[in-house]
Order: sequence, then C-alpha cells, then structure tokens
Amino acid sequence: MSVDPRLDEGRMSKVVKLRPAKTPRLNISRLAREHGISRSTVRERLRKGWRPEAAPGDLKEPPVEKMAPVNDPPPAMAGMAATLHILAIPRLVGAAILAMAALGIGALALTINAQYGASIGETPLTSWTFMGLAVAVDLLAVTLAPAAVALWRTKQRALAVATWAVWGVAVFLATLATLAYLQKNLADASATRAAIVTVAAATQDQRSEVIAAAKLAVSVAKAAREAECATRGPRCLQREADERTAVNALSAAVASPVVSTAKISDPDPQIAAASHLAAWVGLRLRPDDFANTRLVLWSLILNSGGLVLAIAFGLARSRGGA
Repeated sequence: MSVDPRLDEGRMSKVVKLRPAKTPRLNISRLAREHGISRSTVRERLRKGWRPEAAPGDLKEPPVEKMAPVNDPPPAMAGMAATLHILAIPRLVGAAILAMAALGIGALALTINAQYGASIGETPLTSWTFMGLAVAVDLLAVTLAPAAVALWRTKQRALAVATWAVWGVAVFLATLATLAYLQKNLADASATRAAIVTVAAATQDQRSEVIAAAKLAVSVAKAAREAECATRGPRCLQREADERTAVNALSAAVASPVVSTAKISDPDPQIAAASHLAAWVGLRLRPDDFANTRLVLWSLILNSGGLVLAIAFGLARSRGGA
C-alpha cells in the first residue's frame, strides 16, 4: 500500500508551525546593575544572542509589593486614633455644658422680652401682638447663629453671610427690648428703695421737729405764767392752764411711736459698692457709668444664647473631625 507524499508534507508543516515554549522575560535593569553596563547595551547583547547565566529568580520581573488594605490601619495609627478619641471626651462634655447654658440664657431672654412686649400694649390684643413679636425675635436670635455656622461649613457662603446679617438685626432688636426691661425694673426697684429711705428719714425728722416745737411751747407758756402770776394778775389762772396744755402736748409728742429706721442703706447696692471700690482705687467713675455698663453687659449676655449655641456646635463638630 503506497502513501501519498503530500499527506506527509502536510503533517510536517503542522508540526513545524507549533508555537515554541514561552521563555521567561529577563530583568534588564538587574542585568545592567550586575554587569555594570547600561540597559541599552544589555538589550543590544540580548538581541545578538547573549544569554547570561542567572538564577531562575533573576529572569523574572520583580514582584509588585502588595499594599496594605485601607481598612486595616497600622498599629501606630490605631493607637493615635484611640488617643485622639480619649482627648475628645472633654471637648464633647464642654460642648454639652455650653449648649445647656445657651438654652438657659435663651429661655431667660425670651421670658424677659416677652414680659416687656406684653407691658407696652394698651389693649390685650396689642399686648399679645408685641409679646409674640418679642418671642419671634428671640427665637431668631438663638437659632440663626448655629444655622449660619452650618451653612458656612457646607460652602454656602453667601447664604451664611445673609444669615449672620439677619442674626445681627434680631440680636439688636432683642437687646433693645432687654435694655428697656432692665432699665424699667432696675429703676423702679431703685426708686422704691430710695423712697423707703426718704420716708423713714422724713418721718424721723418730723417727729423730732414736733417734739422741739412742743418744748418751745412749754417754755413760752411757763415764762408767760411766771410773769403773770408773779403779781397774781387776773390772767394767772389762764397762763397756768396754757402751760398745762403745752406740757400735755409735749408729753404726747414724746410718747408718739418711734419710727423704725429703714433697713436699706443704698437704693442700688451693686452700683454703690462698685462706686466705693472705684473711689478706693482712685478711679474717677460716677455711679451712672457703672449703671450704664451694667445695662449694656446684661443685655448682651442675655441675648448671646445663639452665639454660645454656635460655639457648642463648633466644639462638637471639632471632635468629629478629630
């Protein structure tokens, strides 16, 4: 049986066309360092058939180092994060205390301004209207400052600036209402205390003057009686009766109840104490200076609840950032 030679040629061509085994890729940079030549020289020699003797590990590219997973921080970073968390606890406590103080100040300011708004109305409707207006202004003064801080952090700068402007107007109006309330009540209390001191002093002086007048009347009646009765004139009996009347009037004046002295030394003890201390250290300040300073500071602190609340939010936010 004869075999067709063309079939053998086809089989041979198929065998020849098989892909050669893939040789490992040489590390050009490592060969250049080991032999002290440039990488271009190494490539040229390899192109001409140079096969350097190298360990199997040298014929491959250096493995790529694996990066540590992001969710698995190193021990040093973990310790630092734990330290920051411990240090942030006092910050959080301070923020909570400031928030409670801000809410308390805001509640006091709201109560004060609501009372003042209700006091300036002539009818019940106008009183309720002014009271509602005062409450609305105080709510804006408390809430707009934290809102402005939050808007600034979210990059809404124009809206944050507008919010700060509205907050300033609200605080100004609330401060005016607080000033009026403090002036009215402080002035009324001071006037009441001053009136008590004045009435007590005037009553005591009046009693002293009555006694002095009665003594003078007794002395005059006595002198008239002695002059008339020395010669036993017809008016002697009348002069004796006048003297007895004057003595009875003096006895009644002396027996009148003594007015207790006022237990109030100064109409406004706070201003009086500040004035005395200022004079002691050599400062030439009048009582009105201390009174005006007190009005301004009280009005500002009573209407700073919104700003204190914004500071508290800032402290709490700083903790989260840390």
